[in-house]
Amino acid sequence: MSHDLIKADIVRSTRWCFSWQLVAITLQKLHLLYDYLVVLGFGEHFFSFRHEVKVQLETQEASYRLSPVS
Repeated sequence: MSHDLIKADIVRSTRWCFSWQLVAITLQKLHLLYDYLVVLGFGEHFFSFRHEVKVQLETQEASYRLSPVS
């Protein structure tokens, strides 16, 4: 099985889990729906920010390796 198919399968299963949780919260604990969505937003922002910082650090590290030592 290729890497893309495995990745797509993981995304589908994750999407299913999210959809099921969203429906369950909406039906069983509607008063928590807003909080759930806010936490998801914070998580998305955190992971996006973390990725950006990681790319910047890797770029800086690569430039330090390429620059000659004085």
